[in-house]
Amino acid sequence: DNLSAESGSGEYKQRGLIVDGLYFFDRTAGMQTYGVIGAGFMKTDTGVSDTSNPLVNVGVGLMKDMTEKGMKIRADIRYRLDMDDESVATEDKFSDMMLNVGLVIPFGDEKKPQATPVAAVVAKNTDSDKDGVLDANDYCLNTAAGVKVDDKGCEIPKKVEAPVVTKPMDSDNDGIADNLDECPNSASGVRVDSKGCELQSSFVLKGVNFITGSNVLTPESRNVLNDVAATLIKNSDVNVEVAGYTDNVGRADANQRLSQKRAESVKAYLVSAGVKAEQMTAKGFGDSNPIADNSSTDGRAQNRRVELHVIK
Repeated sequence: DNLSAESGSGEYKQRGLIVDGLYFFDRTAGMQTYGVIGAGFMKTDTGVSDTSNPLVNVGVGLMKDMTEKGMKIRADIRYRLDMDDESVATEDKFSDMMLNVGLVIPFGDEKKPQATPVAAVVAKNTDSDKDGVLDANDYCLNTAAGVKVDDKGCEIPKKVEAPVVTKPMDSDNDGIADNLDECPNSASGVRVDSKGCELQSSFVLKGVNFITGSNVLTPESRNVLNDVAATLIKNSDVNVEVAGYTDNVGRADANQRLSQKRAESVKAYLVSAGVKAEQMTAKGFGDSNPIADNSSTDGRAQNRRVELHVIK
């Protein structure tokens, strides 16, 4: 800065250099807050003296996304302290309040997060289950021989057909043959699941689990979901909500996103097994509505669940 002094001493010139560090409290939020602290030096020429002194500043600011490409607008307010005790005989330091406004413009291609395969460290060209997908990219490493798999090495689900029975074999007329009916005395007109038992308005899909920290279904989950698919195909006029939940470990917003993705994964599997997409909605509830105590390992495991809520 160049300042005109009225004291008659001539031009008052300053040149400075400062290096700042920014700390963002949450980089995933739409409006991001940060703290800033910096240090450097200021060179001051008053016409009669030429000095260099330490310089520090500290402040807080906000940064907000403007475009999908990553451009952001940033503003902060800072307190600046120039420890100059020589330029003016009666002063040993000078301070300012500064308001800064600017743009943040990213360069280069956006880096997209990559899913981590189940096998984190494997031989580069190994295909241990002979399914045509290398172990390094295989999410289901123990696929049975002859099973058709997708590009992740997991079994492609077969279309589930509703069981066809004849009336003489269905004593309670619920559409499930007596030899398959686990509840052979269902009341007349009651909606039943694929096992012949009354369809509940809300229930946990026990046995439906995911690879830790992801929305990838474990192979064991598929048998449970095949039964669910058969039930929904049998009751094609029933609409349901696939609800995902997590425990309370981690940030609430991250848990919300993970529960949404897991609910959508279950819905996608049921669609692939023959259920109509318009029959289902998927919704994540994060760590809300726990059914057990999150302070214990067993309680957290129970809270990491997927439920089916009958809407109609």
